[in-house]
Amino acid sequence: NVQPTVSRYGRRRTQTTRYGTINPYDLDPASRYQVYGFVTYNDENYVTRIVRVPIPYTLTEALKTNESKQWLEATNTEIENMVISKSFTLVDYPQLVDKKPIPTRLLYSIKYDLNNDIDTFKCRLIALGYRQKQGIDYGDIYSPVCKLKSILVVLSIAVQFGYKVVMIDFTTAFMNADINQEVYITLPLDVAMKYFNIKNSSHNLFKLNKALYGLHHSPILWFNTT
Repeated sequence: NVQPTVSRYGRRRTQTTRYGTINPYDLDPASRYQVYGFVTYNDENYVTRIVRVPIPYTLTEALKTNESKQWLEATNTEIENMVISKSFTLVDYPQLVDKKPIPTRLLYSIKYDLNNDIDTFKCRLIALGYRQKQGIDYGDIYSPVCKLKSILVVLSIAVQFGYKVVMIDFTTAFMNADINQEVYITLPLDVAMKYFNIKNSSHNLFKLNKALYGLHHSPILWFNTT
């Protein structure tokens, strides 16, 4: 995260780093606003859209916004997907669990289209993986990925022989990966109360059956599944 220098007139200048010369004006409006925190005249339309729709931090905050209906629909979809995939199971006797549970939170975001108009309100339940301890909560965390050169080779072969290229997108990829260790989580209390009728935090404990976004070893679990 290299910050550009600021001249006495408030204009951003380029800055040379070991990665090359960075010019904020060469970036797209989203990156320029989110990384460097300033906009140009042409970016004002984009930034106005972002500022107009604040991103909530919790379900309680989301339900108090003007976009509460859209945020609630996104939350319902996320929780329904987790219930259908049986991602976790409510623990009947939490006092018998000797492992420290990992807290979770709802991560809200907005997806914009090419015209910077709102396309989708998104919600994802993520684990606070920084609470995990290696050797106790997880083992290997590596996950092999395909090199860009390999993808280009495949695409060039497809073009040369006229093959049809099909792309598959898993919207809830990690929910298809079985977890191979005993991991417990707690849900945000407002989520637990609304969707699972849990009245107090002492019973807010779930055992994970599937990988969850935010866990250190979720990528390798997904790779082993595919």
